[in-house]
This record gives sequence, structure tokens and C-alpha cells, in this order.
Amino acid sequence: MSDENNINVDSALDEIFSSSIQMNEMEVTLPSLAKGYRKTSKVVKLRPMTYEDEKFISSHSTDNLLDALLDRCAVGVDLEELYLEDKLYLYYKLRECSFGSEAKISSACQSCNTINDLQVDLSKLNVDYADDTFENPKEVDLPILQKTAKVLKIQAYNQIYSKNQATLLDNLWRFIPKLGDCEDPIIIAKAVKQLSSADIRILTKHISITDFGINTDVKFVCNSCRSESVAAVGLSFDFFTRN
Repeated sequence: MSDENNINVDSALDEIFSSSIQMNEMEVTLPSLAKGYRKTSKVVKLRPMTYEDEKFISSHSTDNLLDALLDRCAVGVDLEELYLEDKLYLYYKLRECSFGSEAKISSACQSCNTINDLQVDLSKLNVDYADDTFENPKEVDLPILQKTAKVLKIQAYNQIYSKNQATLLDNLWRFIPKLGDCEDPIIIAKAVKQLSSADIRILTKHISITDFGINTDVKFVCNSCRSESVAAVGLSFDFFTRN
């Protein structure tokens, strides 16, 4: 193709996109402030989803699709070490970066069950950030054992061991790198099965406790009865559209 033809094509493309809304890269601060991370930065850069991402979606299974999109669109992130709260936050920010901050949802009034169509500004959802006391692993006191334990918070890499309470109990030792002065996982696994229920509940509480993250609940006034209700801005792949 000649230089003249290249110029004509470039001019035509410039004309086509002359009124286009510019979707820019976005820098966001993780709710965890990257505390406890080795590879992931406190500030993450997200780029908007593109034509190539749509092609990727069309040929990719729905399993872990949102994680795959994060892997493509986020810079400075190791998905495996993310706390679940940070990952959820990035899902919402990727949607905002790619399709804009306005999202339409429907929610039933908690008083009269009327379905309300709502428009939510995702950029205004409340975000709580980790405070100075947060650390991972965290040392906790076990009152019955009369010793301390270091407890890991759930992250993407160990989420599989916490699918439900039974799975978590079977794998509780994986979340305890130190029990008293012991750091041997074989001994810790055996010791866990002899702990009291009171100490077990303290351990499981700290494994799954949420100290930070995005609040996806929004308040609204019902169009019918005018009472105040709360709606959850749910997350699904359909959420990743401009609507």
C-alpha cells in the first residue's frame, strides 16, 4: 500500500473516531494497600477492554473468564496472591474502566416487592482500605490452648481449600504456618484435630475475616411506596456491558 493510500486510510479512521468517547487507562489503589503481597503493587493500572479482548471472550470458556480478563488488562498484579476483596474490587474497576461508571440494575423493594430500575454510579461505591494493624499472616491468641497461632487470610491461591466449612476444616492446617513455636505442617495438621471448638472458631474467623474491600450495596427509595431499601450491585459476566 502506498504512502498516499496510508494517509487516506488514516484520515478516514480519524474521521470515524472523531466523536468517540475516549476510554482511558485507570490507576486504582487496592483496598489491601498490597499488605502481605510480594509481587502485586499497591497501585494497579487497568486498561479498557478492546476488540482483541472480545475475540478472546468469544473463544474462551466461562470458567475463570473474569480472572483471564484481569490477567490481560491489569498491570502490576499477581492474580494468585490477591485477597478475594482486592480481586472483587478489580472486577468492578475493570467494568468501570471499559464501559463507564454508570450501570443499570433492577432490585425489588424490601417493603412492597416492587421492582425498581436503578442507575448506579460505580465510581461512588464505598471502599474501605486496610488499616495500620492489618498483617498477613496475623498472630491470634487461642484462649483454650493458651498459645498463639499465625493465621493466613484467604487468597486466590488457597481459595480452593475454603469452598465450604467442611473443606476449610479439612485443610485448616494449610492456613496456619505457625502454632505456638511449631512450624512443622505435619505436626500442625495433627494438632489442629485436637483443638477445642472455641479455638477452631477463632482460627476460621480470622482466615475469612473481611477487613477491607468494596461495598457493593446501594440505598434507594422505592418508586412505589417511597420506603428506603438496599440493593446489591451483583457481579456476573452480563455486568460487563454498557447498559
